[in-house]
Amino acid sequence: MIGLEKSAIERKSKRKTVVFDRFAAPYGSLGESAFGITGGEGGGLRSSETLYAKTMVNCDLSQGALRSGVGASVVTDGAGKNVRVSESNITKIFCVRFQGGAQEGGKDFFAFLRGDGYLLYYDEETAELSAKGIMGNDTSCVFLRSIKGEERYLFVGSNNARFLSPTGVFGSAPFGEYIGVVCACKNRLFAVKKEGKLAYSSPTEPWTFRDDIDDSGYILLPSALGTPITLLAVGEYVYVFFKHAIKRLRVAGNARDFVLEDIVYSGGQIIKGSVCAVENGVIFLAKDGLWKAQGTDLQPIGRTLDIILDEGVEECQAAVCEGKYFFRYRTIGGLYQSFVAELDGKSWCFSYDLIGLSQGNGTAFFVRGGRLYRLGGSKFLVGGTPMFESVKTEFGVRGQKTLRRLEFSGVGTLQITVDCDGKKFTREASFAGGRAIIPITMRGNAFSFAMRLADQAIVTGVRADVEY
Repeated sequence: MIGLEKSAIERKSKRKTVVFDRFAAPYGSLGESAFGITGGEGGGLRSSETLYAKTMVNCDLSQGALRSGVGASVVTDGAGKNVRVSESNITKIFCVRFQGGAQEGGKDFFAFLRGDGYLLYYDEETAELSAKGIMGNDTSCVFLRSIKGEERYLFVGSNNARFLSPTGVFGSAPFGEYIGVVCACKNRLFAVKKEGKLAYSSPTEPWTFRDDIDDSGYILLPSALGTPITLLAVGEYVYVFFKHAIKRLRVAGNARDFVLEDIVYSGGQIIKGSVCAVENGVIFLAKDGLWKAQGTDLQPIGRTLDIILDEGVEECQAAVCEGKYFFRYRTIGGLYQSFVAELDGKSWCFSYDLIGLSQGNGTAFFVRGGRLYRLGGSKFLVGGTPMFESVKTEFGVRGQKTLRRLEFSGVGTLQITVDCDGKKFTREASFAGGRAIIPITMRGNAFSFAMRLADQAIVTGVRADVEY
């Protein structure tokens, strides 16, 4: 009897230590996330050393560790007032910053494209938006600087073209039948004409196309490829994107030295508006996933994404900021959704809607709650305190068990809430020497952890001591 009792006691006092040294979210749960980046390539991970998220807000798991996601700050105007955007149907945001002239000094001015194609300009004196004419939904904005040092911003749409001078005056810029597919490169304006020509201006007057100006003209594009959907300047090259093909124009010296190169592409349909510049190349989304080009080398990155565009919609908004790729699109039922991806394409997740997501002056902007926000460069997180809530775990032990101790590795401060069969335990902890130890006694079948991170906190691992 004594031996049996001793054996029973020994069985009850077995201990097990489980170490989670990586954080991730199964692909199926990404829709619950906001500004979250998942570690690894999604649902293929099944390691017992990976702690999966049930939900997460403003978290970045791209390197396996848990840290705050990309921050954002409210944009203020020259008078220090928040830039308010009363319009709810904003599709694009244009950030205007002249390098010289009356508006020098790195000051930003903003224009917005409304869903009905109207161009709106933010007036600092009235702190209101004023309409500057109907442009069309394909409107683009480029900064032009002639070789003489003259500067203008040019807004080109399917219905209109207007320029903004350094004095803040808008003017008409009629230059023929062009669609809103333009870019600027090497003091020249490049634009797609409706008959399939890629026109280029002279560097002496880059904001106009005139036959009587030397060193301007056009390049005839292959008609079999259809109409280009995007032009993007990267260094001395202009990338020309069609729905199913890519060309690259080398812009060097005089127009007679231009060289149009082929880039071999065998992927799915390229989504208009998804193309962004990255170091020495471009990144874009096609219907079969993310692609990245460096030079003429084009490679798929990441696996196929579960993205379904609304019927008849084949365009989106995108931006690259803080080393990540942000993308916004309209899905079934007219709902808008966004996702955030690492530039290597190996990790991503969905986020809340980033209205009007646009690139400008080295950062990205969006509208939320009637305010204009700038992504990055701030500890403030629009979606709230960074929070990672794990799925339930039994620590590999069936039945009742007792959680005796939690040890976190990392830096900073966090709040941890342990849920065990509906019973909750909450404690704040600060890391000392890279560790934060929380004694605990909770008994039950399954446990989950909710971690809320303070500013700059990083969690690299969780160690759980279990008795069963």
